[in-house]
Amino acid sequence: MSAIIVFGISSYLAVAALCDLLLYRIPNLLILLGAIAGVTCDLLVFGVLAAGQGLVRSLGLLVLLYPLFLMGVIGAGDVKLVSVCGILIPLSGLGSFIIWSLIWGGLFSLIRMIRQRQLGIRLFRAVLYFFDMFRAGRFFRYSSLDTADSYIPFGVCIFLGYLFSTRLEVL
Repeated sequence: MSAIIVFGISSYLAVAALCDLLLYRIPNLLILLGAIAGVTCDLLVFGVLAAGQGLVRSLGLLVLLYPLFLMGVIGAGDVKLVSVCGILIPLSGLGSFIIWSLIWGGLFSLIRMIRQRQLGIRLFRAVLYFFDMFRAGRFFRYSSLDTADSYIPFGVCIFLGYLFSTRLEVL
């Protein structure tokens, strides 16, 4: 991937991360602009086949992450942003991107729980939640402690995940 494309994707994700930090959401207009830019870039630079593959990756990520949204683990804007990344990031780099994003999300969550002295109770509640969900045989929303302090701006984790997954290409 060329340095210009990496810079463009990084800039887009930086804006999404900033929106998530300041607004506690990622606007649909930003999601739409990213998808349009990604498909247009694929069409112009890589061809119709690449654009089609990007859309298939995007749809696949949307389907895979939707249950996490239903459970309340990740926000709708975050799911849509990762889905747009399916258009922007080639299949060869997608796995690394997702793993790095999840690592950053887990790290942010862990730090927050430790700072709030809630690690033990939250882990216990999470185990009970998964046990109840498994026993019921269906997804249902996780009833968290829902405080403003429990919000994780996952858009930032997505941005950092992209930066770490492309670090060798940029250097």
